[in-house]
Amino acid sequence: MSTSSTRIEMFNFTKDEMDEYKKSLKMNWDLKNIEDYAREKGYKAGHAEGHADGRAEGRAEGELAAKISTAKKLIAMGIPLDVISEATGLTLEELSQM
Repeated sequence: MSTSSTRIEMFNFTKDEMDEYKKSLKMNWDLKNIEDYAREKGYKAGHAEGHADGRAEGRAEGELAAKISTAKKLIAMGIPLDVISEATGLTLEELSQM
């Protein structure tokens, strides 16, 4: 049914039919608003979680890079690997691969 024929039929509604029609419109609008709100809230929560995860991952990568850089310098200075492992938190296996 086209919009124009819906409008024409609305002119033939009784008062009760018009009230019911308006109630159904309001209910549809309310449901749409609830869906939109839930979608937006979910998006914001996911976005914030993604940022937090990204920051944590970036910090961890930065800390690991700093440990590796320090370990390489200490290896170049001739410091024993067990001492470097204790100082940096890197395993002996990780250090032996450098």
